[in-house]
Amino acid sequence: MSVAAGELSARIPASAARDSGATASRGETARFVLVLAQLASLLYVFYVFNIEGPPFFYLAACCFAGFVIHYTLPARFKQSGFIVISLLSGVVVLTHADPWVFRGPMHYVESAGFLVLLLGFGLLILGVLRLPVRFWVRLGVVLLIGGTAAWLRHRHVLLTEGQWRVLGAIFMFRLILYAYEVKAGRSKEKPGDYLSYFYLLPNFAYSVFPVFPVIDYATFKKCRVINDVLPTAQRGVAWIVRGTIQIGLYRLIYHRIAIGPDDVDSFATLCRYVFPSYLMYVHVSGQFHIITGMLHLFGYRLPETNRRYLLAESFTDFWRRINIYWKDFMVKCFYYPAYFRLRKRN
Repeated sequence: MSVAAGELSARIPASAARDSGATASRGETARFVLVLAQLASLLYVFYVFNIEGPPFFYLAACCFAGFVIHYTLPARFKQSGFIVISLLSGVVVLTHADPWVFRGPMHYVESAGFLVLLLGFGLLILGVLRLPVRFWVRLGVVLLIGGTAAWLRHRHVLLTEGQWRVLGAIFMFRLILYAYEVKAGRSKEKPGDYLSYFYLLPNFAYSVFPVFPVIDYATFKKCRVINDVLPTAQRGVAWIVRGTIQIGLYRLIYHRIAIGPDDVDSFATLCRYVFPSYLMYVHVSGQFHIITGMLHLFGYRLPETNRRYLLAESFTDFWRRINIYWKDFMVKCFYYPAYFRLRKRN
């Protein structure tokens, strides 16, 4: 009798653990289904209200489908999976970047060829920055490559105008931040971090996002979440919803409230011209929320790009709240280096 009781007591914790694991699994499945339902609803809203045009719908569809694939991947494959999803989805997004230009299946081949070229360009930059020579020599070579690319664009050689815009959007500012971290030499940068940082899926939608948030490289690495993926994805959904609402407000302001300078003939119309022009920044704010929200779906718990800037109490407070990534970029890469160098001289 005592033996049976001992066996029963030994089995209870194991069964309880199994029940607890099953309950947790069911809860996670429910949260995953809830996120999927919200993403499907957002996709429907994008389609019905033509949010940011057809290219954005293709981007959102690829991003949401990529989230499902990324979620099912083991933790050790999530970063490489994100890179592959971004590049493959980039083919679709680039092909449909201009809704009025589609030349059939060969258009996909052209987009894939451009992505191969873009990937090769990025690997060339990475190889130069990893050379065993002085940093300023490496930086000089990178500047030479960038100058050559600028000359080729000026001559309208090699790439189309849209493709040059994609290349510039990917490398122009983020390359400065990456080079800053390489110079600091805090750690040896991994190719996976480099590729996932530069080849972000929303970046390929150049016709949708002419302005892209300047994401800091160190912050991007630090904010990658491996375990709590669903809470991060849920936060991303909330940000996408917030961005969609802001774009809706922009439409209302632009089409119903704002007027042109030729229509100003009184103080009232002057106010109607000036203040809505200021409020049109909600378009940029909305796009930035959507971009960072999409990256949340892949486990990158990035900080806010804009934080209630209309409630700022002063110009200084406004500077802290609006386009936070740009402010941090300017302070980190230009203000602090100049300040400390001048301080040493004094």
